[in-house]
Amino acid sequence: MALLGEYNNDEVPYRMKNPIDTKRYIYFIPDPLHLVKTCRNNLFNSKKSLWNMGPIYKEPITEMIRADISRGDLRIYPQLTEAHASPNAWEKMNVRIAAQTLSSTVGLAVQSRGYEALGKFLITIDTWFDYMNTGYQGKKFKESRKPFENNNDPRLNWLSTEFLGYLDSWEENAKNL
Repeated sequence: MALLGEYNNDEVPYRMKNPIDTKRYIYFIPDPLHLVKTCRNNLFNSKKSLWNMGPIYKEPITEMIRADISRGDLRIYPQLTEAHASPNAWEKMNVRIAAQTLSSTVGLAVQSRGYEALGKFLITIDTWFDYMNTGYQGKKFKESRKPFENNNDPRLNWLSTEFLGYLDSWEENAKNL
């Protein structure tokens, strides 16, 4: 028996039958706070570059942050610190540091330096994190973080087409390495 049982490949499985009580289901609920930290930690702990239409590795991020820190008071990215470039064990558990490291701001910056695949990865993760981590409080947060109000929300379309398409293409690229 497969863990997810039978399901249509065009659908994303969101539940499975409970193997102990088959009259009940186990539902999959994403935890964006831990997943964003896991993405950053895997990127930073990887001994070789990940690959999706190009290399995805930490060095362009850490080099950009350290170069910016060396500018002193004339920094371009003042919110990024050494904790973002080389987090210690405690800082690896900090969601804010992980989210800032895997942000669209950093993604656009590394793309401008020629690291297209890495930039696409960072922008995709940041967009996914915003959509999954709703908590809109007026002007304090990004518009993309407001709660979903109906099934026609364009963010749901992005998640089911763009985001899952990105992951599917990554899987295909990995198979062809």
